[in-house]
Amino acid sequence: MALKVKKVEAKPSGLFLKLLPVGSSEKPATVVVTVGAGGAAIGATQILITNPGTLIPVNTILVFEPTGVNQKVVVTEDFPAGAGGNLKIEMYEGVEGAGLEAALAAGDTADWDGLYTDSATENIPFSNNPSTQDLQAATHGSSSSVSVANPKVTSVAPRIARAGLFAADEQLTKDILMYADKNRKFWCKHILPDAEGQTWVIRQGPCTITGLQNDAPADGLVRMSFDINFTAIPEPEFA
Repeated sequence: MALKVKKVEAKPSGLFLKLLPVGSSEKPATVVVTVGAGGAAIGATQILITNPGTLIPVNTILVFEPTGVNQKVVVTEDFPAGAGGNLKIEMYEGVEGAGLEAALAAGDTADWDGLYTDSATENIPFSNNPSTQDLQAATHGSSSSVSVANPKVTSVAPRIARAGLFAADEQLTKDILMYADKNRKFWCKHILPDAEGQTWVIRQGPCTITGLQNDAPADGLVRMSFDINFTAIPEPEFA
């Protein structure tokens, strides 16, 4: 099922972000989402869960694997922190409103990395942005001799240039508007899919957000562009 972003339906861009506590550069702790008493039946569009200890925002993607069955769901409403309750979901793949394809039992779990889904992007190119210095040997002989540049990388500034739409009422949008260009750290995970849409390469690490530009909201959507600046080269992790 497509993610809900107001009047726009979207698949996740492969970009996930989370504002970090002041002074922290550590990856957010994994949140374990646990099915509560009674479980959930086939076709259910809500799952009773125990207190996860944190907000689970709309468009969070969770994977439950009861008895080896992969159940990938997307959260359709914010689940507030502080208590257990019914988590509203749809199957990630399928028609709108599709419920669980297999039953969940009490105690079944899904691990969530705590990152918020960037759900409506247009472009997220990654670049190491290297600075180089040419190393050249002295050239002897005719003035028509051609020297060959031998560039050496002296520094890098790994960056993702992000441009696209955000939902005005999502927490990630508010965090970016509040803390961009203030040297506040975020954690970023960038996923590149293979030809079948499965995870191929993951880059992740602490970052800052700079160069924020945004248009006025219209229909609950905000068009923004900004740079995600990693504080170190995010080494590719191959799935």
